[in-house]
Amino acid sequence: MSAGSIGAALVFGISLHFLAVYLRDHGPSGGGWSLQGNGATIVFLPALIALVVAEIFLARKRAWLGMPFLPVALYRGMFSFGGF
Repeated sequence: MSAGSIGAALVFGISLHFLAVYLRDHGPSGGGWSLQGNGATIVFLPALIALVVAEIFLARKRAWLGMPFLPVALYRGMFSFGGF
């Protein structure tokens, strides 16, 4: 359970990284708003929500070993492996 959740967090982080890069370069805009440039930081909200939900899930399943490594895997996927 713990290793699978860490791997899933890593893959989710990498996919959020590519979504942020795409939104930074080709994001929608209109009126007075834009998701281009710094507006791509909107992907941090789903990352935070997913982290809280996954931590609660691991705590309920008593997968204590995965709990401290889940935020590290999500961070590494979003920033370190992606190259931000």
